[in-house]
Amino acid sequence: MGKGSSIPTIQGLLVFSARECACGRVSQGWLYSGMAFRMMRDLGIDVSPKKLGHLAKQFSEEDLAVRQQVFWSCYTWDKTMSVCVGRAAVLHCSVELPTSDTLPFGREADDEVWPPTITNTSLADGLVKQKALSSARFVAYCELSFITESILDTLYSRPHSGQQEHLLTYLDTTLQRLQSWADRLPPELFIKEAGATIVSPPLHILLLNLTYHAATILLCRPYRTVQQTAKEKCTKASQMVDTLFILHVKRFGFRYVTYLQTYTLFVACTINVLDFTENDDAAGDSKLAREANARLHFGLEIFRQANSTPAAARCAATISQLFQRQKTSKQNEKLNPTAPIRVDPLTTDAVANSSAQEPAVTPLAANPPLPTLYQAQVTAEPITTNDHSGAQDRNLTEPFDFSLPIETPLRWLPENVQDDGSWMLMTDVNFNRDFEFPSMAEFS
Repeated sequence: MGKGSSIPTIQGLLVFSARECACGRVSQGWLYSGMAFRMMRDLGIDVSPKKLGHLAKQFSEEDLAVRQQVFWSCYTWDKTMSVCVGRAAVLHCSVELPTSDTLPFGREADDEVWPPTITNTSLADGLVKQKALSSARFVAYCELSFITESILDTLYSRPHSGQQEHLLTYLDTTLQRLQSWADRLPPELFIKEAGATIVSPPLHILLLNLTYHAATILLCRPYRTVQQTAKEKCTKASQMVDTLFILHVKRFGFRYVTYLQTYTLFVACTINVLDFTENDDAAGDSKLAREANARLHFGLEIFRQANSTPAAARCAATISQLFQRQKTSKQNEKLNPTAPIRVDPLTTDAVANSSAQEPAVTPLAANPPLPTLYQAQVTAEPITTNDHSGAQDRNLTEPFDFSLPIETPLRWLPENVQDDGSWMLMTDVNFNRDFEFPSMAEFS
Protein backbone atom coordinates (compact mmCIF):
# COMPACT_ATOMS: atom_id res chain seq x y z
CA MET A 1 0.00 0.00 0.00
CA GLY A 2 3.00 2.26 0.45
CA LYS A 3 3.57 2.16 -3.31
CA GLY A 4 0.35 4.02 -4.10
CA SER A 5 -2.90 3.04 -5.74
CA SER A 6 -3.01 0.11 -8.14
CA ILE A 7 -5.57 -2.32 -9.49
CA PRO A 8 -3.94 -5.38 -7.85
CA THR A 9 -4.02 -3.61 -4.48
CA ILE A 10 -7.70 -2.78 -4.97
CA GLN A 11 -8.41 -6.43 -5.73
CA GLY A 12 -6.47 -7.54 -2.66
CA LEU A 13 -8.31 -5.12 -0.40
CA LEU A 14 -11.67 -6.37 -1.69
CA VAL A 15 -10.65 -9.95 -0.96
CA PHE A 16 -9.49 -8.97 2.55
CA SER A 17 -12.77 -7.11 3.10
CA ALA A 18 -14.85 -10.13 2.13
CA ARG A 19 -12.78 -12.44 4.32
CA GLU A 20 -12.97 -10.19 7.38
CA CYS A 21 -16.75 -9.86 7.07
CA ALA A 22 -17.14 -13.61 6.68
CA CYS A 23 -15.01 -14.15 9.79
CA GLY A 24 -17.22 -11.82 11.82
CA ARG A 25 -14.90 -8.82 11.86
CA VAL A 26 -17.30 -6.51 10.07
CA SER A 27 -15.69 -3.22 11.10
CA GLN A 28 -12.32 -4.37 9.77
CA GLY A 29 -13.95 -5.52 6.52
CA TRP A 30 -15.68 -2.16 6.24
CA LEU A 31 -12.34 -0.36 6.56
CA TYR A 32 -10.67 -2.54 3.91
CA SER A 33 -13.52 -1.90 1.49
CA GLY A 34 -13.31 1.83 2.12
CA MET A 35 -9.62 1.85 1.22
CA ALA A 36 -10.35 -0.11 -1.95
CA PHE A 37 -13.06 2.34 -2.99
CA ARG A 38 -10.81 5.36 -2.39
CA MET A 39 -8.00 3.78 -4.41
CA MET A 40 -10.46 3.09 -7.20
CA ARG A 41 -11.48 6.74 -7.21
CA ASP A 42 -7.84 7.82 -6.94
CA LEU A 43 -7.19 6.03 -10.24
CA GLY A 44 -10.25 7.63 -11.85
CA ILE A 45 -11.85 4.24 -12.47
CA ASP A 46 -15.25 5.61 -11.42
CA VAL A 47 -15.19 7.99 -14.41
CA SER A 48 -16.95 6.68 -17.49
CA PRO A 49 -14.64 6.28 -20.53
CA LYS A 50 -17.08 8.47 -22.45
CA LYS A 51 -16.24 11.33 -20.09
CA LEU A 52 -12.49 10.89 -20.24
CA GLY A 53 -12.27 12.67 -23.57
CA HIS A 54 -8.78 12.68 -25.04
CA LEU A 55 -7.42 11.01 -21.88
CA ALA A 56 -9.11 7.77 -22.96
CA LYS A 57 -6.51 7.41 -25.72
CA GLN A 58 -3.81 6.53 -23.19
CA PHE A 59 -5.69 3.31 -22.32
CA SER A 60 -5.88 0.25 -24.53
CA GLU A 61 -9.17 -1.57 -25.01
CA GLU A 62 -7.98 -4.20 -22.55
CA ASP A 63 -7.15 -1.50 -19.99
CA LEU A 64 -10.63 0.01 -20.31
CA ALA A 65 -12.24 -3.43 -19.95
CA VAL A 66 -10.25 -4.14 -16.79
CA ARG A 67 -11.08 -0.73 -15.32
CA GLN A 68 -14.78 -1.36 -15.99
CA GLN A 69 -14.65 -4.73 -14.28
CA VAL A 70 -12.80 -3.31 -11.26
CA PHE A 71 -15.41 -0.57 -10.86
CA TRP A 72 -18.30 -3.02 -10.93
CA SER A 73 -16.47 -5.35 -8.57
CA CYS A 74 -16.27 -2.46 -6.10
CA TYR A 75 -19.87 -1.45 -6.78
CA THR A 76 -21.34 -4.92 -6.25
CA TRP A 77 -19.32 -5.53 -3.07
CA ASP A 78 -20.45 -2.16 -1.74
CA LYS A 79 -24.10 -3.20 -2.23
CA THR A 80 -23.44 -6.62 -0.72
CA MET A 81 -22.03 -5.01 2.42
CA SER A 82 -24.88 -2.50 2.55
CA VAL A 83 -27.40 -5.32 2.53
CA CYS A 84 -25.62 -7.65 4.95
CA VAL A 85 -24.43 -5.19 7.59
CA GLY A 86 -27.04 -2.46 7.21
CA ARG A 87 -24.70 0.40 6.35
CA ALA A 88 -25.24 3.13 3.81
CA ALA A 89 -23.93 2.55 0.30
CA VAL A 90 -20.80 4.48 -0.66
CA LEU A 91 -20.62 4.01 -4.44
CA HIS A 92 -23.21 4.94 -7.02
CA CYS A 93 -23.53 3.97 -10.64
CA SER A 94 -21.26 6.18 -12.75
CA VAL A 95 -20.02 3.72 -15.38
CA GLU A 96 -22.01 1.92 -18.06
CA LEU A 97 -23.27 -1.52 -17.15
CA PRO A 98 -20.95 -4.23 -18.45
CA THR A 99 -21.76 -6.96 -20.94
CA SER A 100 -20.03 -10.25 -21.65
CA ASP A 101 -18.48 -8.63 -24.72
CA THR A 102 -16.99 -5.70 -22.81
CA LEU A 103 -15.50 -7.72 -19.95
CA PRO A 104 -11.99 -9.20 -20.20
CA PHE A 105 -12.17 -12.81 -21.39
CA GLY A 106 -15.96 -12.49 -21.31
CA ARG A 107 -17.00 -15.19 -23.77
CA GLU A 108 -14.13 -17.46 -22.82
CA ALA A 109 -15.09 -17.27 -19.15
CA ASP A 110 -18.69 -18.12 -20.03
CA ASP A 111 -17.73 -21.22 -22.01
CA GLU A 112 -15.45 -22.73 -19.39
CA VAL A 113 -16.74 -25.89 -17.73
CA TRP A 114 -17.34 -25.42 -14.02
CA PRO A 115 -15.80 -28.28 -12.02
CA PRO A 116 -17.19 -28.79 -8.50
CA THR A 117 -14.03 -29.19 -6.44
CA ILE A 118 -15.82 -30.14 -3.22
CA THR A 119 -19.07 -32.05 -3.54
CA ASN A 120 -21.04 -34.97 -2.27
CA THR A 121 -20.67 -37.87 -4.69
CA SER A 122 -23.77 -38.13 -6.83
CA LEU A 123 -24.71 -39.54 -10.20
CA ALA A 124 -25.72 -36.10 -11.42
CA ASP A 125 -22.18 -34.78 -11.04
CA GLY A 126 -20.96 -37.29 -13.60
CA LEU A 127 -23.80 -36.71 -16.01
CA VAL A 128 -24.29 -32.94 -15.93
CA LYS A 129 -21.59 -30.73 -17.45
CA GLN A 130 -22.22 -27.13 -16.47
CA LYS A 131 -20.73 -24.05 -18.05
CA ALA A 132 -19.26 -21.51 -15.67
CA LEU A 133 -21.07 -18.53 -17.27
CA SER A 134 -18.85 -16.35 -15.11
CA SER A 135 -19.15 -13.19 -17.18
CA ALA A 136 -22.89 -13.52 -17.82
CA ARG A 137 -23.46 -14.10 -14.13
CA PHE A 138 -21.33 -11.07 -13.22
CA VAL A 139 -23.29 -8.87 -15.61
CA ALA A 140 -26.58 -10.09 -14.14
CA TYR A 141 -25.34 -9.47 -10.60
CA CYS A 142 -24.33 -5.91 -11.51
CA GLU A 143 -27.84 -5.23 -12.81
CA LEU A 144 -29.41 -6.78 -9.72
CA SER A 145 -27.15 -4.71 -7.45
CA PHE A 146 -28.32 -1.58 -9.25
CA ILE A 147 -31.95 -2.47 -8.42
CA THR A 148 -30.99 -3.40 -4.85
CA GLU A 149 -29.39 0.01 -4.33
CA SER A 150 -32.70 1.63 -5.24
CA ILE A 151 -34.59 -0.58 -2.76
CA LEU A 152 -32.20 0.21 0.08
CA ASP A 153 -32.15 3.92 -0.65
CA THR A 154 -35.92 4.26 -1.04
CA LEU A 155 -37.22 2.03 1.75
CA TYR A 156 -34.46 1.60 4.32
CA SER A 157 -32.26 4.70 4.40
CA ARG A 158 -34.63 7.60 4.86
CA PRO A 159 -37.94 8.55 6.50
CA HIS A 160 -41.03 8.29 4.28
CA SER A 161 -43.58 10.55 5.95
CA GLY A 162 -46.24 11.85 3.57
CA GLN A 163 -45.16 9.68 0.62
CA GLN A 164 -47.87 7.00 0.73
CA GLU A 165 -48.85 7.18 -2.95
CA HIS A 166 -45.23 7.37 -4.08
CA LEU A 167 -44.25 4.28 -2.08
CA LEU A 168 -47.12 2.18 -3.40
CA THR A 169 -46.19 3.16 -6.95
CA TYR A 170 -42.58 2.35 -6.19
CA LEU A 171 -43.52 -1.18 -5.14
CA ASP A 172 -45.25 -1.92 -8.45
CA THR A 173 -42.51 -0.32 -10.54
CA THR A 174 -39.68 -2.15 -8.79
CA LEU A 175 -41.48 -5.48 -8.92
CA GLN A 176 -41.69 -5.00 -12.68
CA ARG A 177 -37.96 -4.22 -12.81
CA LEU A 178 -37.12 -7.37 -10.89
CA GLN A 179 -39.40 -9.47 -13.06
CA SER A 180 -37.96 -7.98 -16.23
CA TRP A 181 -34.46 -8.75 -14.95
CA ALA A 182 -35.41 -12.38 -14.32
CA ASP A 183 -37.18 -12.76 -17.68
CA ARG A 184 -34.08 -11.65 -19.58
CA LEU A 185 -31.84 -14.26 -17.98
CA PRO A 186 -31.19 -17.56 -19.77
CA PRO A 187 -32.44 -20.73 -18.01
CA GLU A 188 -28.85 -21.63 -17.15
CA LEU A 189 -28.66 -18.56 -14.90
CA PHE A 190 -32.16 -18.23 -13.48
CA ILE A 191 -33.65 -21.23 -11.69
CA LYS A 192 -37.39 -21.51 -11.99
CA GLU A 193 -39.36 -23.64 -9.60
CA ALA A 194 -40.18 -26.27 -12.23
CA GLY A 195 -36.57 -26.64 -13.29
CA ALA A 196 -34.91 -26.87 -9.88
CA THR A 197 -35.12 -30.65 -9.60
CA ILE A 198 -31.88 -32.16 -10.96
CA VAL A 199 -28.71 -30.74 -9.46
CA SER A 200 -27.50 -27.56 -7.86
CA PRO A 201 -25.97 -25.04 -10.28
CA PRO A 202 -22.46 -23.66 -9.70
CA LEU A 203 -22.30 -21.83 -6.40
CA HIS A 204 -21.93 -18.37 -7.94
CA ILE A 205 -25.12 -18.93 -9.99
CA LEU A 206 -26.95 -20.32 -6.96
CA LEU A 207 -25.99 -17.20 -5.03
CA LEU A 208 -27.29 -14.97 -7.83
CA ASN A 209 -30.72 -16.59 -7.52
CA LEU A 210 -30.70 -16.42 -3.73
CA THR A 211 -29.84 -12.72 -3.86
CA TYR A 212 -32.71 -12.08 -6.26
CA HIS A 213 -35.23 -13.66 -3.90
CA ALA A 214 -33.75 -11.82 -0.91
CA ALA A 215 -34.10 -8.54 -2.81
CA THR A 216 -37.75 -9.40 -3.54
CA ILE A 217 -38.37 -9.95 0.17
CA LEU A 218 -36.61 -6.70 1.12
CA LEU A 219 -38.84 -4.89 -1.34
CA CYS A 220 -42.14 -6.53 -0.39
CA ARG A 221 -41.73 -7.17 3.34
CA PRO A 222 -42.63 -3.61 4.45
CA TYR A 223 -45.87 -3.86 2.42
CA ARG A 224 -47.03 -7.27 3.72
CA THR A 225 -49.73 -5.85 5.96
CA VAL A 226 -51.10 -3.45 3.36
CA GLN A 227 -51.05 -5.36 0.10
CA GLN A 228 -51.85 -9.04 -0.49
CA THR A 229 -49.61 -9.22 -3.55
CA ALA A 230 -46.59 -8.18 -1.50
CA LYS A 231 -47.43 -10.80 1.12
CA GLU A 232 -47.69 -13.54 -1.52
CA LYS A 233 -44.43 -12.43 -3.15
CA CYS A 234 -42.64 -12.68 0.20
CA THR A 235 -43.94 -16.19 0.80
CA LYS A 236 -43.07 -17.37 -2.69
CA ALA A 237 -39.56 -15.91 -2.44
CA SER A 238 -38.97 -17.64 0.91
CA GLN A 239 -40.16 -20.91 -0.63
CA MET A 240 -37.68 -20.55 -3.48
CA VAL A 241 -34.84 -19.79 -1.04
CA ASP A 242 -35.76 -23.00 0.73
CA THR A 243 -35.76 -24.93 -2.58
CA LEU A 244 -32.36 -23.53 -3.57
CA PHE A 245 -30.83 -24.47 -0.22
CA ILE A 246 -32.20 -27.99 -0.61
CA LEU A 247 -30.23 -28.21 -3.85
CA HIS A 248 -27.15 -26.85 -2.10
CA VAL A 249 -27.38 -29.33 0.78
CA LYS A 250 -28.03 -32.30 -1.50
CA ARG A 251 -24.92 -31.55 -3.53
CA PHE A 252 -22.54 -29.86 -1.10
CA GLY A 253 -23.89 -30.78 2.32
CA PHE A 254 -23.99 -28.15 5.07
CA ARG A 255 -20.46 -26.95 4.38
CA TYR A 256 -19.32 -23.99 2.29
CA VAL A 257 -22.29 -21.76 3.02
CA THR A 258 -21.00 -18.30 2.18
CA TYR A 259 -21.50 -15.02 4.04
CA LEU A 260 -24.06 -13.70 1.56
CA GLN A 261 -25.84 -17.06 1.39
CA THR A 262 -26.28 -16.89 5.15
CA TYR A 263 -27.89 -13.49 4.86
CA THR A 264 -30.34 -14.54 2.12
CA LEU A 265 -31.47 -17.46 4.28
CA PHE A 266 -31.84 -15.11 7.24
CA VAL A 267 -34.13 -12.83 5.22
CA ALA A 268 -36.25 -15.80 4.13
CA CYS A 269 -36.52 -17.03 7.72
CA THR A 270 -38.03 -13.72 8.84
CA ILE A 271 -40.89 -14.41 6.42
CA ASN A 272 -41.17 -18.02 7.63
CA VAL A 273 -41.57 -16.71 11.18
CA LEU A 274 -44.38 -14.40 10.12
CA ASP A 275 -46.14 -16.98 7.92
CA PHE A 276 -46.10 -19.54 10.73
CA THR A 277 -47.18 -17.30 13.61
CA GLU A 278 -49.89 -15.60 11.57
CA ASN A 279 -51.49 -18.90 10.55
CA ASP A 280 -50.86 -21.13 13.57
CA ASP A 281 -54.46 -21.10 14.78
CA ALA A 282 -57.90 -22.26 13.72
CA ALA A 283 -58.50 -19.11 11.68
CA GLY A 284 -55.23 -19.34 9.76
CA ASP A 285 -54.06 -21.32 6.76
CA SER A 286 -52.93 -24.60 8.33
CA LYS A 287 -51.12 -25.74 5.19
CA LEU A 288 -49.12 -22.52 4.98
CA ALA A 289 -48.31 -22.77 8.69
CA ARG A 290 -46.99 -26.33 8.31
CA GLU A 291 -44.90 -25.41 5.29
CA ALA A 292 -43.49 -22.31 6.99
CA ASN A 293 -42.70 -24.37 10.08
CA ALA A 294 -40.81 -26.93 8.01
CA ARG A 295 -38.88 -24.20 6.19
CA LEU A 296 -38.05 -22.55 9.50
CA HIS A 297 -36.71 -25.79 10.97
CA PHE A 298 -34.64 -26.43 7.86
CA GLY A 299 -33.21 -22.91 7.91
CA LEU A 300 -32.26 -23.18 11.58
CA GLU A 301 -30.62 -26.52 10.91
CA ILE A 302 -28.49 -24.95 8.18
CA PHE A 303 -27.51 -22.12 10.52
CA ARG A 304 -26.51 -24.63 13.20
CA GLN A 305 -24.59 -26.90 10.85
CA ALA A 306 -22.88 -24.23 8.73
CA ASN A 307 -19.68 -23.26 10.52
CA SER A 308 -17.96 -21.44 7.67
CA THR A 309 -18.99 -18.03 9.05
CA PRO A 310 -19.92 -16.84 12.57
CA ALA A 311 -22.86 -14.95 11.05
CA ALA A 312 -24.77 -18.25 10.91
CA ALA A 313 -24.83 -18.56 14.69
CA ARG A 314 -25.98 -14.99 15.10
CA CYS A 315 -28.73 -15.49 12.52
CA ALA A 316 -30.00 -18.61 14.27
CA ALA A 317 -30.12 -16.86 17.63
CA THR A 318 -31.93 -13.84 16.23
CA ILE A 319 -34.50 -15.87 14.27
CA SER A 320 -35.16 -17.97 17.37
CA GLN A 321 -35.76 -14.82 19.41
CA LEU A 322 -38.03 -13.35 16.74
CA PHE A 323 -40.02 -16.58 16.72
CA GLN A 324 -40.41 -16.53 20.50
CA ARG A 325 -41.50 -12.92 20.45
CA GLN A 326 -44.10 -13.45 17.73
CA LYS A 327 -45.52 -16.54 19.44
CA THR A 328 -45.73 -14.75 22.78
CA SER A 329 -47.39 -11.75 21.15
CA LYS A 330 -50.01 -13.96 19.50
CA GLN A 331 -50.72 -15.86 22.71
CA ASN A 332 -51.15 -12.61 24.65
CA GLU A 333 -53.45 -11.32 21.94
CA LYS A 334 -55.68 -14.40 22.29
CA LEU A 335 -55.76 -14.16 26.08
CA ASN A 336 -56.49 -10.44 26.15
CA PRO A 337 -57.70 -9.21 22.74
CA THR A 338 -58.75 -5.82 24.14
CA ALA A 339 -55.31 -5.00 25.52
CA PRO A 340 -53.69 -1.89 23.99
CA ILE A 341 -51.04 -2.49 21.35
CA ARG A 342 -47.51 -1.91 22.57
CA VAL A 343 -45.71 0.79 20.63
CA ASP A 344 -42.05 0.17 19.97
CA PRO A 345 -39.81 3.01 21.17
CA LEU A 346 -38.92 4.02 17.64
CA THR A 347 -39.81 7.59 16.78
CA THR A 348 -39.90 9.35 13.49
CA ASP A 349 -38.05 12.21 15.12
CA ALA A 350 -35.13 9.92 15.87
CA VAL A 351 -35.13 8.73 12.29
CA ALA A 352 -35.42 12.21 10.87
CA ASN A 353 -32.54 13.44 13.03
CA SER A 354 -30.19 10.69 11.87
CA SER A 355 -27.24 11.66 9.75
CA ALA A 356 -27.93 11.71 6.04
CA GLN A 357 -24.71 9.80 5.53
CA GLU A 358 -25.85 6.83 7.65
CA PRO A 359 -28.93 4.61 7.32
CA ALA A 360 -31.72 5.90 9.54
CA VAL A 361 -33.08 2.42 10.22
CA THR A 362 -30.98 -0.69 9.78
CA PRO A 363 -33.25 -3.76 9.53
CA LEU A 364 -30.87 -5.52 7.19
CA ALA A 365 -27.99 -6.90 9.17
CA ALA A 366 -27.30 -10.60 8.89
CA ASN A 367 -25.23 -10.40 12.07
CA PRO A 368 -27.55 -8.05 13.99
CA PRO A 369 -26.05 -5.71 16.58
CA LEU A 370 -27.86 -7.00 19.68
CA PRO A 371 -26.85 -5.46 22.99
CA THR A 372 -26.83 -8.71 24.98
CA LEU A 373 -25.99 -12.35 24.54
CA TYR A 374 -28.78 -14.79 25.21
CA GLN A 375 -30.05 -18.31 24.97
CA ALA A 376 -33.04 -18.70 22.68
CA GLN A 377 -35.07 -21.73 21.86
CA VAL A 378 -37.59 -22.67 19.20
CA THR A 379 -40.77 -24.18 20.57
CA ALA A 380 -42.42 -25.03 17.27
CA GLU A 381 -43.51 -28.62 16.85
CA PRO A 382 -41.05 -30.40 14.54
CA ILE A 383 -42.49 -31.19 11.13
CA THR A 384 -41.36 -34.28 9.24
CA THR A 385 -41.23 -34.10 5.47
CA ASN A 386 -39.18 -35.76 2.79
CA ASP A 387 -38.36 -32.53 0.98
CA HIS A 388 -35.45 -31.58 3.19
CA SER A 389 -33.70 -34.93 3.32
CA GLY A 390 -34.59 -35.37 6.98
CA ALA A 391 -32.72 -32.26 8.11
CA GLN A 392 -35.75 -30.87 9.93
CA ASP A 393 -36.78 -34.19 11.47
CA ARG A 394 -34.57 -33.48 14.46
CA ASN A 395 -36.31 -32.04 17.47
CA LEU A 396 -35.23 -28.42 17.61
CA THR A 397 -36.76 -27.69 21.00
CA GLU A 398 -33.39 -27.72 22.78
CA PRO A 399 -32.04 -24.22 23.52
CA PHE A 400 -29.46 -22.57 21.35
CA ASP A 401 -26.30 -21.53 23.12
CA PHE A 402 -24.22 -19.14 21.06
CA SER A 403 -21.35 -17.48 22.86
CA LEU A 404 -19.92 -15.53 19.93
CA PRO A 405 -19.34 -11.82 20.54
CA ILE A 406 -21.71 -9.50 18.74
CA GLU A 407 -20.62 -6.12 17.47
CA THR A 408 -22.70 -3.17 18.60
CA PRO A 409 -21.99 -0.02 16.59
CA LEU A 410 -22.87 2.79 18.98
CA ARG A 411 -24.44 4.88 16.26
CA TRP A 412 -27.25 2.31 16.02
CA LEU A 413 -28.18 2.60 19.71
CA PRO A 414 -30.51 3.13 21.38
CA GLU A 415 -33.18 4.59 19.13
CA ASN A 416 -33.25 2.09 16.26
CA VAL A 417 -32.11 -1.25 17.65
CA GLN A 418 -34.48 -3.48 19.62
CA ASP A 419 -32.89 -6.21 21.69
CA ASP A 420 -35.69 -8.65 20.82
CA GLY A 421 -34.94 -8.48 17.10
CA SER A 422 -38.45 -7.27 16.20
CA TRP A 423 -37.10 -4.32 14.23
CA MET A 424 -35.91 -6.73 11.53
CA LEU A 425 -39.46 -7.68 10.59
CA MET A 426 -40.24 -4.12 9.44
CA THR A 427 -43.62 -4.19 11.23
CA ASP A 428 -42.83 -1.43 13.70
CA VAL A 429 -45.09 1.56 14.15
CA ASN A 430 -42.75 3.97 12.37
CA PHE A 431 -43.07 2.31 9.00
CA ASN A 432 -46.81 1.98 9.47
CA ARG A 433 -47.10 5.65 10.30
CA ASP A 434 -45.07 6.50 7.22
CA PHE A 435 -47.71 4.78 5.07
CA GLU A 436 -50.58 6.21 7.15
CA PHE A 437 -52.90 3.27 6.58
CA PRO A 438 -55.65 3.16 9.22
CA SER A 439 -56.02 -0.64 9.35
CA MET A 440 -52.44 -1.79 9.63
CA ALA A 441 -52.01 -5.22 11.23
CA GLU A 442 -49.80 -4.99 14.30
CA PHE A 443 -47.75 -7.76 15.81
CA SER A 444 -46.32 -5.99 18.84
